[in-house]
Amino acid sequence: MTLIEVKKGLNEALQTLYQPPKYQFYGVDIVEGYQRPCFFTKLQSIQMRPENYNTYFNQVAFYITYMQKEVDEVDMMKKIEEIKELFNLYIKVGKRTLDVTGFDYDFIGNDKNILEISIDLEWMDRIEHKTNQPLMADFFIREGEK
Repeated sequence: MTLIEVKKGLNEALQTLYQPPKYQFYGVDIVEGYQRPCFFTKLQSIQMRPENYNTYFNQVAFYITYMQKEVDEVDMMKKIEEIKELFNLYIKVGKRTLDVTGFDYDFIGNDKNILEISIDLEWMDRIEHKTNQPLMADFFIREGEK
């Protein structure tokens, strides 16, 4: 599963709760011209490593920053609870299930009035081994002693 598929699936899950066009969704590439209320989302690597010859371990943080039209603490508290319930112990992304291993939130910005939620996710991927070697066509077994 690619990181693009992961982020797309996580954004789609959020959009089941907060549908466009009422809420807009943006990535880290947007710095101006966005419409509120909106969510900025990003994936950040925590750890990505080969677990063994056939398996790759992935651990990322999914950051959700909620920009309101007007600051409303009660609305932010509702968003925390709704998103926490949506992600719970796992989240489906396509045909895969990602484990939710952590959930946290903070208030950021100059006035500490912008909600930022971070969700830690883990999953394993299969390592594809590509080889240009031809398949064995024949083999022989010799019975008996030498």
